[in-house]
Amino acid sequence: MITAFDLAATNGMVHVINTVMMPPTGNIVDLVVGNNDLSTLLSKVQSVGLAGTLQGFSFHFSLLYLIYRYTES
Repeated sequence: MITAFDLAATNGMVHVINTVMMPPTGNIVDLVVGNNDLSTLLSKVQSVGLAGTLQGFSFHFSLLYLIYRYTES
């Protein structure tokens, strides 16, 4: 759980947590399907035909792949 937000540091902002944060499991498509806040991401991924591709990748690789595709376009 995050216990303090937006603390100024010399190199940016810091958030204080009181437990280890674990990454989500599965793939990015599974994660965004049930989250209305991420519906735009899901619709864009589906509109360009990447949903099937991203379902075969882990969550972390999916994010890297999306960032790479975005910067290359």
